[in-house]
Amino acid sequence: MKTPLPGGYQVSHGSQTLSFVSADVADPSAIINAVKIVEGKLNGAGLNLLINNAGIYAPVTLETVDSEEMIRAYKTNAVGPLLMAQAFLPLLKKAARESTDKGLSCSKAAIINISTIMGSIEKTSESFFKPVISYRCSKVWRLGPCLPL
Repeated sequence: MKTPLPGGYQVSHGSQTLSFVSADVADPSAIINAVKIVEGKLNGAGLNLLINNAGIYAPVTLETVDSEEMIRAYKTNAVGPLLMAQAFLPLLKKAARESTDKGLSCSKAAIINISTIMGSIEKTSESFFKPVISYRCSKVWRLGPCLPL
């Protein structure tokens, strides 16, 4: 069942609930507000999963991109997810400490950073039909390894 939620919505199935909260990741006050919304939904429990899916895309080439566009893309596509991870880290660590699961898993605590093929250095030749320099540069970091909490 889909239910409205301030700043997003939640989906429930049996005892499982998935909440979607929208936040402008380039705005620190919006991130703080998102944490407060999530804390209110958790009722003292920890957060098992944070999905960073924010991204902005501008159709710029090497010839047309300027420093303002590069900074804007990095602020949203690279710095924003970092700030989200930092803000939600206490809730993620709480879930990890309270979990009885062994090893790494989303049922314990995890951060998933979404990227696209256009952020892939290896796949550049397959997706170069759209150069989008600022997007490519700012998304490539998300394709790295996961770190345990």
